[in-house]
Amino acid sequence: MYFDVEEDAGIGIGEESEFTPRDKKNLDDNTKARHIHENKAVLDDITEEKVKKWDEHDEKIVNNSSSIANAMSIINELAEQFSSFWDCIQQNGERTDYSYAFCNTDYEEIYPKHSISADKVMYMFMGCSKLKDASNIVIDITAEKPNMMYVCANCNNMTAAPIFNYLNAPIVKTYTSMYTGCYSLISASVYWGDGSADAVTQRNACQNMFFKCWSLTDIDFGSEESGSPTGLDLSYAKGLTTASVQSLLTSLKTIPAGS
Repeated sequence: MYFDVEEDAGIGIGEESEFTPRDKKNLDDNTKARHIHENKAVLDDITEEKVKKWDEHDEKIVNNSSSIANAMSIINELAEQFSSFWDCIQQNGERTDYSYAFCNTDYEEIYPKHSISADKVMYMFMGCSKLKDASNIVIDITAEKPNMMYVCANCNNMTAAPIFNYLNAPIVKTYTSMYTGCYSLISASVYWGDGSADAVTQRNACQNMFFKCWSLTDIDFGSEESGSPTGLDLSYAKGLTTASVQSLLTSLKTIPAGS
């Protein structure tokens, strides 16, 4: 039995072929089966609108990636500028004279890049009216008789002072006006000297050291007999703790008559 089959039916073997109805059904079933798979429902659900949204989302990701890259570039540039700034201010860590180093600046925070080892610190932070917590700043004092005049004077928003380590000083020459005008200062430490024979006849000048320090409550004068201050006035610090007063009494060194 023969059937006439048109070429566009998919056989492509001539105008006549021994092609039964069963063969045709098998061919149709096979063709249909090739279009049935696990993801067919997913693919059928893809619409032009969804494709458009995906494209927009991809574009946002690309834009966000670009923004992040730009932000990182800016951060790295600022870090380099910050590093260069401190290298300049601190002379690549070699600076020893810090007199007037930050005087009358508007910094709210100061984070030096290099450690500070200084033999001169007069007026170092004077007039830093926006500086608040300076307790992160550690300064190693290398002078034998350091002059601490006006180091933090008029830092009227400063609640905590820098930490000063006196490495080679048998005595501090003067604390005159060191914290004068520090209205917000809550705590401070004072080093009279090492109590050695070299310092026994010398006194610490302390005029106006805590002038108008109305908020001051805690002062650590050390735990051993070590100095004899002159001109020390604590009348503005009316809220001093008992521990602070006891610390002061403990630290006072007896000076020989006539000294």
